[in-house]
Amino acid sequence: MSNVELKEITRESSLGYHFINTFQNCPRKWYIKYICGILPSKVAKQLLFGKAWHEGMEIFYKGGKAYDAYLKILATLEEGKENFKTYEDYQEQVQRVALLFQKWHQVIGEKLHSEYTVLAVEEELRPKLGDAFTMTIRPDAVVKHRATGTIMIPEHKTTGFSLNSQFDTVTR
Repeated sequence: MSNVELKEITRESSLGYHFINTFQNCPRKWYIKYICGILPSKVAKQLLFGKAWHEGMEIFYKGGKAYDAYLKILATLEEGKENFKTYEDYQEQVQRVALLFQKWHQVIGEKLHSEYTVLAVEEELRPKLGDAFTMTIRPDAVVKHRATGTIMIPEHKTTGFSLNSQFDTVTR
């Protein structure tokens, strides 16, 4: 692979989870995606939603207003509208954003801005694990609790979202 140039497709690291996991599960798929740069014409609605959500969260974590983050999520969905398998899938995700974002902001967002300092947003970090290993991670954010100094890495996984299950556990 030393004479093959890796095409940059997303913010994924060439040492990161998706890159390595794809190779381990299907070297042919890895080659088509990462070396040839060939991607499917339509994308799973969960991936499109996750991309939009992460872009909105990046604005929020960098000190932006909640409404600006919400608008960014909607704009990203709109920009990617042609990548949804059906127009109904697109509409479903727009409706989902309205429900999820409102509840997320009430339960989590307000608390983040008032109690935490943001240390990093969507940055590739490479902590050393002993002398032999380096771990590559790109967390959504790294935050520090202002009162206790506790550092946390909040990750946003929206695929299995449901109002009943998601926020009942967060508030306990």
